[in-house]
Amino acid sequence: MDLINSPYQDWLRISTMLETAEIEESVYDDFLANPTHYKITDGGIVYNSNWETEAQAAELERIGKLHITKQDFYTYICVPANISYDTLKAKIAELNMQPQWELCNHVYYGVIQPFLTALPLGKTEQEIIEIFEAHTPADE
Repeated sequence: MDLINSPYQDWLRISTMLETAEIEESVYDDFLANPTHYKITDGGIVYNSNWETEAQAAELERIGKLHITKQDFYTYICVPANISYDTLKAKIAELNMQPQWELCNHVYYGVIQPFLTALPLGKTEQEIIEIFEAHTPADE
């Protein structure tokens, strides 16, 4: 169970379960400080030795789902790197990505990531991710 993103009903159920479960105080305190390090089981909490791997996978999935409009992609990524729209379209054609570009409304980071290395953007991967984070709609 993903405690950080759990709906209120799950937190209520967990809170009720924790009130009645016999859990060592040190485990309980660590659980409150680091809920992602634990899994909820029937009647208790158990340390999740794979929490780091699971957290990394969840973060990669989150980043892959970041998306911006094609206009934002051009405005915030290409224009600052002095990449003209004609150059962008030529690179898209060179990589045989015309259908994907023409048929999409939004550019997803997970889809476009390999394409980004083909452009001289002058930005780190983290800077590009930050642009996607800043312009991904808030309700996503």
